Amino acid sequence: MITSAAGLVESKMVRAEAGGHTIVLIDHRPLVGQCLLTSLKGTDKTATFALYPSLQQWREDGLHPAASLVVLCLPGGQTADAELAFITRDLEELRGWNDTASVMVMSDTESAEVIVRIFQLGVQGYIPTTSSLDVAVQAFRLVCAGGVYMPAACMLTALANGSAKPQGTKKDDEVFSPRQISVARALRKGTPNKIIAYELNMCESTVKVHVRNIMKKLKAKNRTEVAYLTNKYFQDE
Repeated sequence: MITSAAGLVESKMVRAEAGGHTIVLIDHRPLVGQCLLTSLKGTDKTATFALYPSLQQWREDGLHPAASLVVLCLPGGQTADAELAFITRDLEELRGWNDTASVMVMSDTESAEVIVRIFQLGVQGYIPTTSSLDVAVQAFRLVCAGGVYMPAACMLTALANGSAKPQGTKKDDEVFSPRQISVARALRKGTPNKIIAYELNMCESTVKVHVRNIMKKLKAKNRTEVAYLTNKYFQDE
């Protein structure tokens, strides 16, 4: 049980067969989230599912299960810009302390243009709420296996319009969150982790995570190599 300002919110984990993927659902609507969780439990016996009302409460949970996939379930009824802002904020928060899990978005939006913009934020999958449960489960499995899932209708529209490929298909060393870009900029100046943490209003441990993930993506051996390999991101500075 997790107690929030809005009242008592349940966070249940469904245990499954050993060796399966762990999928964390983030949905602040208790009834909708619990219905989805129960449905997934009955459909996919090979994965472990966890439900939380927010990324923060997942992080603060004592069990804190590691995730192969995080699914951001949006409430619907929002403008495209509001949804994009919501996803951007959650991705930045998540990447600050977990840069390994794949991310999918579930929303009412079916606009190809908006979905492509969501992919350009760096997610690996998008599921419209009009999809069937079986389609959702297969999409989860595909992304957990390292693939990218986009609704067929959206993909055809994107190809017809010559839209850019989603960032999920780019090489890891070409994908950085806004927070990581800020940390990389500070590394180029030779700024120590403690000062970076102060200037960016982060914990020093979070800065270390960002530095480690940046080096991993760039395959850099030290901070000097990071500074050199990130030149392309700061050509106008």
